[in-house]
Amino acid sequence: MRIRPHPWQNSPRASLPLVAVAGGSGFVGSRLREHLSEQFNWIALTRSQAVSSKNCGTDHTEWRHCDVFSLPQVEAAIQGAHTGIYLIHSMLPSSRLVQASFADMDALLADNFARAAKAAGLKHIIFLGGLIPEDKSALSSHLRSRLEVEKILRQSGLPVTVLRAGLIVGPGGSSTGMLIRLVHRLPVMLLPKWTTTLTQSIDVRDVLRAFSIVLTDSKWWGQTYDLAGHPVMSYGEMIRRTANEMGKNTRFIHWPFYSIKPSRLWVRYLSGVSSDLVNPLLESLTHNLHAEVNPLGQKLAPDCIAFGESIRSALDDQGRPIANPRSLIFPIDRKTIRAEKRVRSVQRLPLPRYTVTPQACPGGFTPIPRPTFTSGSCAHSLATWSKWTAAISLNLARRAL
Repeated sequence: MRIRPHPWQNSPRASLPLVAVAGGSGFVGSRLREHLSEQFNWIALTRSQAVSSKNCGTDHTEWRHCDVFSLPQVEAAIQGAHTGIYLIHSMLPSSRLVQASFADMDALLADNFARAAKAAGLKHIIFLGGLIPEDKSALSSHLRSRLEVEKILRQSGLPVTVLRAGLIVGPGGSSTGMLIRLVHRLPVMLLPKWTTTLTQSIDVRDVLRAFSIVLTDSKWWGQTYDLAGHPVMSYGEMIRRTANEMGKNTRFIHWPFYSIKPSRLWVRYLSGVSSDLVNPLLESLTHNLHAEVNPLGQKLAPDCIAFGESIRSALDDQGRPIANPRSLIFPIDRKTIRAEKRVRSVQRLPLPRYTVTPQACPGGFTPIPRPTFTSGSCAHSLATWSKWTAAISLNLARRAL
């Protein structure tokens, strides 16, 4: 496949390494490109025509319109890159009608990116995932999906570096916005039992420092690193400290039940965030999460930004959350999705159990290995995945709804 020319190939920037980022217009991706604009050239993949047209012409980023559901498009888009950064999370809908769980969509997208990276000759993949609890036997669907994406990316055979982070605090973050809006709008707040669950957040600027270290020194490649920024605290303490930073005299009432389902309703209503994002996140709040000690975390620790400063950086002059970088694009994308009338359907079907003996295979026929499923997730090799994709249907149909 012919490598397409880059806009900076005849400029002084031509000698800089080229990094492809899937999810480059979001909260982390947009800041990552700006933060490392002097050290790298960037290919930013986007399925949004509005994003690619709005951001065209930047001196450090080439936007390429690409639907990651299409393997050939991904492979063509990342040609020439040295490293691929995977920031995609498919919680929000990408078509008029979606007949799939976000976990199955994530699995398919990650597999496309992994296979494309291998075919395009990339040397390294970096994935930003989530903190995983010590007990992995009863993970929420959100955390189980994040762990599965790690496994799928590693099946590419390339060095895959995983950065695991808890709640990332900073201007424009969806989780940060939810937290600030709840505190801003509620003079009295009920704290269900899930608010006693422990977690460990981190400032987005410290996440960017971790990316910078991993991108510029290959000795960090191929490992998993938990990112510890702020001290371990309960969600209740996080809410209280946010109220203090905002100057709010919020009254808190403890409620001795988890109440996840009612919490979904009031968090979605008061924060203005889609249920597609709120529901999976709240399901994960029953897990205690903290970063395991590791060399990269220890390198970051001395200069990590305090929680109070992180919250203040996410507030505008009126004490409201700074908007997500894509907030102006969302309405345009929704109109485009409705106009295209596209339907996406993904079904993951386990193959039936069977036993094949050599006598049952005349002529030396070799059976296709059966993927193994554990706790709803799929442990497989990439070769196996490609042989059972017949069990996954991806239907892109134009139909009047």
